[in-house]
Amino acid sequence: MRKNIIIQIILIITVFFIIFIFLNKYFFSSETSSRKIINTEKEISKDNLIKNLKYNSINDNGDKYELSADYGKIDTNNPEILYLTKVEGYLTLENNYKITISSENAKFNNKSFETTFMTDVKIITNEEQISGDELYIVFNLDEEELKKRPLKIENKAILSNNIRIIRSTYEMQADVVEIDLITKNSKVYMHNENKKVIIKNF
Repeated sequence: MRKNIIIQIILIITVFFIIFIFLNKYFFSSETSSRKIINTEKEISKDNLIKNLKYNSINDNGDKYELSADYGKIDTNNPEILYLTKVEGYLTLENNYKITISSENAKFNNKSFETTFMTDVKIITNEEQISGDELYIVFNLDEEELKKRPLKIENKAILSNNIRIIRSTYEMQADVVEIDLITKNSKVYMHNENKKVIIKNF
């Protein structure tokens, strides 16, 4: 009788142990990041081009970054890097502040979400329309990236070269525009300190 009870106890302990391992692996894994939720959608064609790419990221503040492209090609030397064609990006920040971005091409890191939009870059915000040659965005680096590169900028959008900013009452031309994605403040300046930003009132 005692032998049967001991066997039953061992079986019960074994079952609980298996359940614990299962839950720990699939539901309580320490590798799951609470800082960033990422969903990806992609369709790989026969010629190894990725079609209809979609990436989504949400940070701790609830800010959302969505990126989509008609095509993407993986860098053979670094699989984290994708070269995108026909690109659209959407940032939805606090108080429903929205930034829409489009470009012909982009370089995208699918781990850090660093994105460089290139060729015919256009930005539309709640107050203005901006165009330029190149836009670099760092949305929200994870802790691992920040440890690797502690001086790396974060939550910034930097547009450079041939910039044109159109608002309701004026147009501005400059070399660089920096947008802080947290405060929504922007900084406009020229590469050469001796040159001035051109402003035309309507």
